[in-house]
Amino acid sequence: MASKQKAVVLLSGGLDSTVALAWAVRECDVRRAIFVGYAHKAFKMEATVVTGIAWHYKVEITNVRLPFYSEVCQSFAALKKDGIADGPKEDRGGSDELHRVWVPNRNMVFVSIAAAFAESLGCEAIVAGLNGEEAEQFPDNSAEFVKRINRALVLSTLSHVELVCPLIDLKKAEILKMGVELNVPLELIYTCYEGEEKMCGECMSCVRLKDAMSELSASDELSAEVEAKINGRFLK
Repeated sequence: MASKQKAVVLLSGGLDSTVALAWAVRECDVRRAIFVGYAHKAFKMEATVVTGIAWHYKVEITNVRLPFYSEVCQSFAALKKDGIADGPKEDRGGSDELHRVWVPNRNMVFVSIAAAFAESLGCEAIVAGLNGEEAEQFPDNSAEFVKRINRALVLSTLSHVELVCPLIDLKKAEILKMGVELNVPLELIYTCYEGEEKMCGECMSCVRLKDAMSELSASDELSAEVEAKINGRFLK
């Protein structure tokens, strides 16, 4: 029997990265989860959530801090304390919202950090929750991004570490369905940009999750029990 591929997993505590971790626990030999804090509004809540998720899966977690982001990206709203909430609610989810939540070169930086950990730990893979739905707006979530990153990793790592994204072709509803099938503790996830204890239900990320829940509920693919667990994370 072939041994499983050794991997590190980028974990933020949201739906996508948590489902990617669950997949990796099943398919790989996960040696480390990596949480990156980059001066964003949701840092404290995400840091709390990833600790619980890592404990659930019995995976060691490393916290990496990138305070430089707040210094070099001061003009970007996502790194301002009041930045995400700016603008009328009816515009959220469109191009204006994209600019409010954009963080320059974020995924490139995250993957580079994970690649250094992976090679140092003797791992062949980095698992991340990049996905098809968010790729429609975020180019650094796309299959093309993954392909180009992997070409670069051949040159930047002696062991040719590979970025593996099991959700790369999936929409949010499909990811949620996969999470249910993998028995992911969905009551633990935190997918909000705002950083409050309860998820706002109105930012781009929250709306995507709510839409996915509605789609699965309509097709009877999401039980009332699971739906209630996730709804318990939202601000009433």
